[in-house]
Amino acid sequence: MDEISPPTATVIVENEVVVTEPVAQPKSVPTGRDQAYDILKGFLILGVLGIHSVGRSSSKFTDNMSDLWFSLRNTSWLLQFCVPSFLFVSAILWSQSQTKRDSYKGYFKRRALSVLYPFIVWTFIFWGFKLLQQNNPADLATTTQTSYGITLTGPKFFVDLPARLHDLVWGKASFHLYFMSVLLQFVLVFPLFYWLMKKVKLKFTTALLIALALQGAVFIFQQKTQTFKYPASTFTWYLIVLIPGIWIGANKESWDKIRRWVALGSLACAIPTGYWYVMMERSIVEGYDIPSMPYNWMLALYGLAMPFLLLAVVQEVSQFRIWRPIAWIGEQSLGLYLVHMFVLEALSRPKYIEIMKRFSQPPWIAYAVLVVGSVFLVGLMTVPLEAPLFGKFRSRAKPS
Repeated sequence: MDEISPPTATVIVENEVVVTEPVAQPKSVPTGRDQAYDILKGFLILGVLGIHSVGRSSSKFTDNMSDLWFSLRNTSWLLQFCVPSFLFVSAILWSQSQTKRDSYKGYFKRRALSVLYPFIVWTFIFWGFKLLQQNNPADLATTTQTSYGITLTGPKFFVDLPARLHDLVWGKASFHLYFMSVLLQFVLVFPLFYWLMKKVKLKFTTALLIALALQGAVFIFQQKTQTFKYPASTFTWYLIVLIPGIWIGANKESWDKIRRWVALGSLACAIPTGYWYVMMERSIVEGYDIPSMPYNWMLALYGLAMPFLLLAVVQEVSQFRIWRPIAWIGEQSLGLYLVHMFVLEALSRPKYIEIMKRFSQPPWIAYAVLVVGSVFLVGLMTVPLEAPLFGKFRSRAKPS
């Protein structure tokens, strides 16, 4: 029998192939894109679609406060960690990207294309969608309005600068665009946070304690002053996941050494905090007054523990090909997040509600149709429209 040579490492330098000494066979072939994060984003976007779907279903297919109603609401509440987890993943990926660069040259251009551009485009799209839904001729009637010292003449809806700026600042053109507003705020402060993280060289526990302390300070400040009308639409509401995310991205090797222990601790944290958060939500809908501080803390801790846990688990299994469809969904997560609202609104029409009621489990049929419909729409848009709609402009720049 011929002797089998051990695997070797191959390096390509200036079109020349250099074979180095034999190395141990890795578990998976490394690529330029870490599939673990796409898989995680895939599960998270399916969770976000679940939040919106079962929320609608609880009002369309069930009696208020019935067992099925609570079952659907419990599902929605347990999935509330998904949006903070997306911010957590963004912090990791941006931090990893920055570790490959010596400066912030091009940083704001990259984020403008990937975050600001689609936010503005889809704000206008949802403004148009709102006008179609409301179908109010007065919105398009020509009028003259002066705001902030600026006088504009045109359709009433668009010359109302305070209302339109409110939509842009807080992401209120559609209720789910607040996430894009939070992400834009994080774009502005990320360089400072990353610089401090690299400058001080924190350990994981120190970074985590700082995140907890700052988050507590934000909760206390908001409780005492009520400064923000929409506190959950500010990046400060998510410091508890953003700071650890930046640390993980900047300290990949250190994270790989501790992630299993962090996963165990996160599991121990997620179970009680998730339980008490759900119990508080149930109490609220039953008419009880729940203090804001414990409510905020239970949700924040649950929203921190779950992405820690899921990231550690996904990184253990990401090499298996079975996850490739989920990874593709994760790659398209921004598009799915933006377009799924159209499918959701269509499914809320009476004629489709009646069709789904013919099935034994209409809430889950509605969710399946939402996922399939959203994936179909994004699939149609991927090649011809991904640049103008989602800011995915092809270039020779390094991946971010």
